[in-house]
Amino acid sequence: MRHKSISVMSILFAVVSCHVYPEPVSPMEEPLYRLGFAIERYREMTGRYPEAPNAVMTASLKERGLLSADLPVAGGEVRDAWGRAYVYKRPAETRFGRGYLLYSTGPDGIDQNGDDVILRVNIDPIGG
Repeated sequence: MRHKSISVMSILFAVVSCHVYPEPVSPMEEPLYRLGFAIERYREMTGRYPEAPNAVMTASLKERGLLSADLPVAGGEVRDAWGRAYVYKRPAETRFGRGYLLYSTGPDGIDQNGDDVILRVNIDPIGG
C-alpha cells in the first residue's frame, strides 16, 4: 500500500479556506492571510518558522522569494492596511507552542484593545 504525503501547508490551506478564511474576506484580512501563507511556505522550505520580529521575518521571506510583491513593505517591515507594521511573535514570546502569532493592531494602532486583526497558527500547544 502506498502512503501519500500531506504537507502542513496543504492542511493549513484546507483549514484556513474552510474555517478561518470566510467569504468574502475583508481588505484588512486578506494581506494578513497571504503573509501567513508565505510564513508557512518558509517553514516547509526550512523546517522552522522565520525569526521575529517583523523586520527579520520580512527579510527572511524576501531572501527566499516568498514575499508577494503586492504586500506593502516600509522600513523593512510588512505593513497592514493602516500602514502599521504587523506584529509577529514566535513561540518563545507567546504561550501558543510551536506556531506563531501574527496580527495587525487595527485601525487605532493600539495593541490588544479588541479591534486587532489576528492570525494565530498553533501546531503544538504548550500544556496539551
